[in-house]
Amino acid sequence: EWHTISSRKVAASLKKADKLRKGLDHYEAKVNRINFDKDRAATKGGTSSDAYNGYCKKLERNEEKMKVAKAAYDSANQESTALIEEVTVKGWKDLFPALMKL
Repeated sequence: EWHTISSRKVAASLKKADKLRKGLDHYEAKVNRINFDKDRAATKGGTSSDAYNGYCKKLERNEEKMKVAKAAYDSANQESTALIEEVTVKGWKDLFPALMKL
């Protein structure tokens, strides 16, 4: 029973962290793409063009979203690590007496 419960908790925690990592990857790629488009707009129309200004605003919004996504991922990753460590320590404590009987 302990094994089943801990396995489910760890799996759910890792799944959550993976989902948040995918969200972070999305925003990192999007920010890189917007930076590229912004630079291209600056080359074509200068830094006072409407396209350049639009990309600057878009970049600012998405960088903020990326910061939030990174904070959420870091938090979930720390939770997963702590849970795995706890399961490992408790599992060893439960296993050791059984090994001593052998």
